[in-house]
Amino acid sequence: MIGDSKTAAAGGFTGVAATELDRAICKAIYQRVSVDPTKGFQLHAEFAAWLSSVQRAKPVEIFSTNYDLLIERGLEIALVPYFDGYLGAVNPDFSDAAADDSDNLSQLPRTWARLWKLHGSIGWRVAEEAITGAKKVVRLPLVPPKATVTGSLSGRA
Repeated sequence: MIGDSKTAAAGGFTGVAATELDRAICKAIYQRVSVDPTKGFQLHAEFAAWLSSVQRAKPVEIFSTNYDLLIERGLEIALVPYFDGYLGAVNPDFSDAAADDSDNLSQLPRTWARLWKLHGSIGWRVAEEAITGAKKVVRLPLVPPKATVTGSLSGRA
């Protein structure tokens, strides 16, 4: 890989230029998919409610190529619990063991959903591990857009 090199190049891009292009592409995608849908979340909530109404022996697996958070929002509106490979609420961290271990699928309640974002998500960021300094992908806590520090969901203090 060309990394952060100012001189090493691949496909006509130096490492620095490739990083800048990557950031520009990610920013453009984020701007397109981070807005609420014009027709609201009704369809996503109905999809999630339907998922929870189906009787099954194991949690349903949802595979998505979308970057947006529409499925997550629909699952939350319909009060359908889901597992996306991340553990924790304050600083969610991806758990390889929990995601890769098929035994964990049988440990999740059958009313849950497992959500796999194949191309990534606008809710993921690269962070540096505090002790080792290694880079890892983390999920940002999902906070309602109008929530305030006081906990009001209406946007009023």
